[in-house]
Amino acid sequence: MEGTAVPNKRLLALVAVVIFLTALLSGCGSDDSTTFRYDISSEPKNLDPQVSADPVSLLIIQNTFEGLMTHDKDGNLINGVASSYTVSDDKLTYTFTLDENACWVLNNKKQDPVTAHDFVFAFQRLFDKYTGSPYIKQFLCLKNAADIMAGKQPKEALGVYATSATQLTVELEYPSDGFLELTTTTPAMPCNQQFFTQTKGKYGMDNKNIVTNGPFSFYSWKQGKSLVLSKNEYYTHAADVSPEVVGLYPGKSDTEVLKRFLNGTTDVMSVSGEKIESLVQQGYGYAQFQDTTWALVFNTNDKVCSNRNIRLGLASAFTGTAYQNQLPIWLKNAGGYVPPVVTFGGQPFRKAAGLNILLPYLPENALASFQLGTSELSTYEPSITILCPDTEPFSFLMQFTQQTWQRDLSAFVSLKRMPLEDIQTAMKSGKFQAALVPFKPDSDSAYDMLSAFTSDSPKNIIGYADVDYNSLIALASSSPEKQAGDYLKQAEQKLINDAVLIPFAYQTSFYALSKRSKDIVITPFGGRLLFKYAQKVKKK
Repeated sequence: MEGTAVPNKRLLALVAVVIFLTALLSGCGSDDSTTFRYDISSEPKNLDPQVSADPVSLLIIQNTFEGLMTHDKDGNLINGVASSYTVSDDKLTYTFTLDENACWVLNNKKQDPVTAHDFVFAFQRLFDKYTGSPYIKQFLCLKNAADIMAGKQPKEALGVYATSATQLTVELEYPSDGFLELTTTTPAMPCNQQFFTQTKGKYGMDNKNIVTNGPFSFYSWKQGKSLVLSKNEYYTHAADVSPEVVGLYPGKSDTEVLKRFLNGTTDVMSVSGEKIESLVQQGYGYAQFQDTTWALVFNTNDKVCSNRNIRLGLASAFTGTAYQNQLPIWLKNAGGYVPPVVTFGGQPFRKAAGLNILLPYLPENALASFQLGTSELSTYEPSITILCPDTEPFSFLMQFTQQTWQRDLSAFVSLKRMPLEDIQTAMKSGKFQAALVPFKPDSDSAYDMLSAFTSDSPKNIIGYADVDYNSLIALASSSPEKQAGDYLKQAEQKLINDAVLIPFAYQTSFYALSKRSKDIVITPFGGRLLFKYAQKVKKK
């Protein structure tokens, strides 16, 4: 009996993708309504979700993986791999039911199903000392996590276990309102143990050694030229994915990036505050985040700057309000170290910790502290050299502050203007007294920002060592959410009160969107862009 051939819809979709990719890679089809392009700053370093930390790798992981929960285009929490979940009355036990259709994909080919065991393995990897994950402290709410981290229990004791292939149970040490949000982050993405083992240490190093389960999969990766993602037709929510192709291009100069964006080659661009006004006037859309704190930090290993009274004198003679009218639109006076974009327990951390926790401007108290510090040094008049970016308005801000200190304290402070990269190099070598530098969080975690100043932190390049501060951070890492927030607030205030840093200004980061693009979701941490919902606006 003869029959009529029925088209394979999935095959036709894949053929369409190939056509789009051919146009993309040949440089044609720039107006294609389902192709999006973005110039990335560099090649990704490692695509292993449990360890990757550089912004480009995080961007790619967010677009190619999916956790138990995810977000819609408005940022609302929705189901990801989990099709549903329940929470116990005491909020200590979460039970997730996984979507049976969720599967791994390698080079656009369907692999094994994503199972609860993949999440168990991922979380245990997170707490494996050999993994060396930078995210481990974010997940101390998990049952037995603190003991595992301290070496008192094995990683298998973690409160994450599978009761079946599609049933995952997560037990918490204490209730955490932010736990579901944590399941959307890259370190909480699943990991297939069998595939991980087969890579023999190369997991995540290239597109041949990584399986993914998110909205996009890898089509090609040409080192130094392009990394192309294509729509994952096996993704459980494939109907929600608008783009067929996402092209990422590394190694472009700032001039090239701007030129490519303006001529319509790319669809989104990170842009400086100086240029955003002009672009907005030309009709480009934009997103903005107050995500960076510029602060003057003191090297507490330096003979002069190790003196707390010297630092207190300088901090108490600092007044940001005197120059606030001189700031460009992308800088605002800072009221604390943690920038406004960071949240805690679902609320802005700044709102809970205080909008302004800086030492008040008290010239008389400042002079008394400075003179006391000078007498404690005893042998000489203190001299301080501050490393300052050679760009405006930072050079102006530091010069203004220098003049204030000269007037109020008769302090001898000199400025050394240099490129920011050179300042950061000098700080890493320890060869500095004080420096004006930016602090930008990699994740939505006040804990991560503040734990960088503990005595044992590799990020602590100012040498700050305080037993009470270390204790506050340790308590924050092992306490229920509300108490942890209180400890973090105390820790930030202690940084201010000890005058190891003086917050100068919050900087706003901007992203410009092409006139034809909409619904590219931009998150403030690590400069990540989600293309899942991106669409092109039809020309009028």
